[in-house]
Amino acid sequence: MYKDLIVFCCLLLLGTILGAIKIVHRTLPNPLDLITFVFQPASKLLQHLLQ
Repeated sequence: MYKDLIVFCCLLLLGTILGAIKIVHRTLPNPLDLITFVFQPASKLLQHLLQ
């Protein structure tokens, strides 16, 4: 039960922070940029190994 409450509070806090950032007209980062940054080196490594 406490695990569910902790997850709920974290998600609520994240939503509140993102909402506050949006209200003050700040640009929010694109999640796809983070995914690309993380997986691009692995992709290049696999391409190099498979050639």
